[in-house]
Amino acid sequence: MAEHHAEVPSSDSAQEPRRAQEITVAQAFIRHSTAFTAWFDAQEGSLPADTPLKVTFDESGQPLFEVILRG
Repeated sequence: MAEHHAEVPSSDSAQEPRRAQEITVAQAFIRHSTAFTAWFDAQEGSLPADTPLKVTFDESGQPLFEVILRG
């Protein structure tokens, strides 16, 4: 039995950082529904479905959203 063991990653191990993504409001609702809905509800006014967003991730992997302003 000693040779039958599972390797379980340590909870202290560093997660690979996730790269920033550019998606639309519509895509954010689909990909990050709960987190995006909370962020969207806190915004003043509404955003069209095709509004571009930058999505980054905090240390715990939670998505953070920012409107990309194009000029």
